[in-house]
Amino acid sequence: MNGTEHRIASDNIQLHAVTDGDPGNPALVMVHGYPDNLRVWDRIVPDLAREFFIVRYDVRGAGLSDKPRRTRDYRLPCSAGTWRPSSTR
Repeated sequence: MNGTEHRIASDNIQLHAVTDGDPGNPALVMVHGYPDNLRVWDRIVPDLAREFFIVRYDVRGAGLSDKPRRTRDYRLPCSAGTWRPSSTR
């Protein structure tokens, strides 16, 4: 499944994201672990996209997302900021 690719600003980095399915369906956000990337979900996305609007992204430092140089930029407070709704930024 190809999906639609996006670049999302999160603090000082750009995250790579892909969406699939109908945006009118309930959203399902899929987050991979290290050392994977968003492609780990490729085999199940076609089935899930029938009922959900799938949002999957490469976490910071993985896949096509930016790779911060400083170790502290990978700590939980930085990563947690990714989840903050854009309307509160």
